[in-house]
Amino acid sequence: MNLGILTLGDTENDSPVILQAYYDGDINGIALKLREDGTYKLENNSILGGDFTEGNYDLDQDTIYLDKERPIGNDFMTRKLILTSDKVLFHLDKNGDYDTTSFTMRIIEENLKNKNGG
Repeated sequence: MNLGILTLGDTENDSPVILQAYYDGDINGIALKLREDGTYKLENNSILGGDFTEGNYDLDQDTIYLDKERPIGNDFMTRKLILTSDKVLFHLDKNGDYDTTSFTMRIIEENLKNKNGG
């Protein structure tokens, strides 16, 4: 039954994925997919269930701007995400700086040349 619910809630389109990243927090996780057509899907999962947000994004050099200010309804992630060579930085610490150690999404798939034109 859960598989059926997940399938019904999956509204992905046919546009190629150009970036896929994941944060594994043991009892929770965050998955990000960026598509070539400028859309994204952000999934927030835990042992109690999960939800997802879809929308549009802009990519400027190493910065991803999502169209929702609090994309998964919490205070540890804003609409601005930072790309490094192997991670997506999303968690702001108490000083407002991006955490570069434990709270990062590991890049699983990357084909950004299609989006950046290079």
